[in-house]
Amino acid sequence: MAATPNDVTHAFVVNDSTLAYGMLHSTTDPKFIENRQVAFRAGWYGVSLSQTAHTSVGHEFEYRDREKDFPSPVAFTRGQILGVVRIGYSLPQAMCSKNRWAAAQYAVGNIITEVIPFSLYDPGPHIRGNFGTFPISPEARSALSVHVAKYRSDLRRTHAEEQLPPSPGKLEESRNQAKKTLGKGKEKASNGKQVSKVAAPKPPRSAISKRSKKEVTSQSDKELKAAMKEMDDCARLMPKTHGHEVFKKGILAFFEKTVNTPK
Repeated sequence: MAATPNDVTHAFVVNDSTLAYGMLHSTTDPKFIENRQVAFRAGWYGVSLSQTAHTSVGHEFEYRDREKDFPSPVAFTRGQILGVVRIGYSLPQAMCSKNRWAAAQYAVGNIITEVIPFSLYDPGPHIRGNFGTFPISPEARSALSVHVAKYRSDLRRTHAEEQLPPSPGKLEESRNQAKKTLGKGKEKASNGKQVSKVAAPKPPRSAISKRSKKEVTSQSDKELKAAMKEMDDCARLMPKTHGHEVFKKGILAFFEKTVNTPK
């Protein structure tokens, strides 16, 4: 990955404007953990808001209680680079659990140590990518380099190391432990009841319970009688108009077709 912000070659996207703001602009409650299932290589990355990003109204007001300067979500341009960040190192999620931005459903916390935010009114180049890290086109790289030079003086350290210091080897140790746990689970399952790989034979067709035509007809008769009773009740409450008779004939025709149509 890029060793300096002027040489960024890859980017990643976030799916909520509060995440982008917390990562790039917040100084009171900075988001210096990028939660993912995999560790990012150390270096500088562009940050963009995905085209499908969404911030609910409730979440917006809740976040604004902590961040008084948070603008409307519509202020964030989608599909363009909003700033660049430096991933300094990665930690197992268990070591990040005390931080508000940690997310237990992800295995890794990628720690952001430095950021360069762009103005919300002057975003960087357009990019296209997925929810992992992805390469930026050569044209976008050139445009991004110019943008970074423009905002380089706004570079800010997150001081993440003070709360979550680097722990070399801990991530690999966590992975090995997860593999051992998985292996023990498989071994335990293999020591239990053997599961046949051969599919169970299907029961003969004669053994499958099926409703006879007589049963179907009987059920239809019950439904017809219930419908006719309802119609008769309606008839007692209102005159037998032409529309009432037509509706009644329609019900009779429907049940006649249902019962007598060959299957």
